[in-house]
Amino acid sequence: MQPITVTVGPLATASDNSIAAAQDPAAAGDLTLTSTVVTLDTPRRVIITSASDDSAFTFTVYGTGFSDQVISEQITGANIGIASSVLDYKTVTRVYVNGNCGSVKVGTNGIAGSRWVRLDSWANAETAIQCNRTGTADYTHQLTMDDPNDPFSPVSVADVSWLDTSDSAAVTTNIDVFTSFSFTPTFARLLLNSGTGSASATFAQFNVSNK
Repeated sequence: MQPITVTVGPLATASDNSIAAAQDPAAAGDLTLTSTVVTLDTPRRVIITSASDDSAFTFTVYGTGFSDQVISEQITGANIGIASSVLDYKTVTRVYVNGNCGSVKVGTNGIAGSRWVRLDSWANAETAIQCNRTGTADYTHQLTMDDPNDPFSPVSVADVSWLDTSDSAAVTTNIDVFTSFSFTPTFARLLLNSGTGSASATFAQFNVSNK
């Protein structure tokens, strides 16, 4: 297998109102965004900050992901706090709330995921992985067996369950790490948890025939 490298970061400074300034919706409907299409510096998480108890309300975020595919998810509002997306948005085109919630604003935090790496389930399980970081980036190596493209039991992109790798050295770390898989997950990625700079991972799976 020709090695595959994915990188996450660096991120622009987080802003809790870069997508929608503070507003107090009077009824269910779309929030007013800062522009018709809000383009983020890189695909990253979206946060909704609530000034009151919005836990009874659902916010639906619409936009695009890494490859300009249309994505969306529902986020339950927070009780005087922050609720975060699980998907990484390249653009946000709409945020809908299903009722007259309290004052809210929409923006970004310092968290982002890398592109997903699809491993070959028919090749050898062994995979060498080298993780590197720049600056003060803190990252976690994650994997999943869920597959949105499975012909029999697909899992929606927003419902994919990402688990931290079993190698604790590659979980919430700010150092370079060499690790490996002795089994084959369906997808793998890096999650940038905090800090400045970037994190990258290079995957080399054995006995994969490149075409």
